[in-house]
This record gives sequence, structure tokens and C-alpha cells, in this order.
Amino acid sequence: MEVKEMSLVIECPREYVHYNFLVKRGFSDGEPTMFFAEVKPNCKGEGDVYHCTPLEETDSGHCFACNHGAKDLMHPNAGGYLGGHKEKGSFHMELVLDSDDDVCYL
Repeated sequence: MEVKEMSLVIECPREYVHYNFLVKRGFSDGEPTMFFAEVKPNCKGEGDVYHCTPLEETDSGHCFACNHGAKDLMHPNAGGYLGGHKEKGSFHMELVLDSDDDVCYL
């Protein structure tokens, strides 16, 4: 798994982290699959994952928060994620993944 984009979405009093990550399945030489996930900021495991789905190349779902700063972060057209739907009160905060950071294992 390789994290490509991530964004902290703040909609007081709730917070979410939106991720795009690449997954290469098994040992095949096939193309990796891009995923979207929405998790709790202090994600420790599966119970902290709100939404996780593979993305299609045509996906361009809307997120008010990510559109302010994480414009390359893809969202599924079908929705299903909780954060980023409010035009007012949605904020984005850039997150930087350090190799020493704890990562939510989806």
C-alpha cells in the first residue's frame, strides 16, 4: 500500500481523514488499484474506518473541504463518505505522512 494523498476534513464537531492510496493485489504484475478511504483521525483499526472503496479513473466526487487544499484527492462519484458535504463549515488541513508516523492499517 502506498498513500498518495490525504487530507484532514474538519466539520465541527466532527473530523475525518480522507485518503487516496494505491494497492497492488497479490504478486501479480497487474496495475495497482487506487482507493478512497475516510477514517477517524486517530484511526487504530477497522472499527475506525467509515468508508473504503476502490476508485475508477472517472471518479470525481465532490468534497468542499478537499477542494480547498487537496485538489488532487479523488472521491467516489457514488458518495458514501460522511465529511466534506457542507459548503459552510468544512475546512481542510494538509497532513504530511512521515515514515515514522503511525498509519491506520485498512
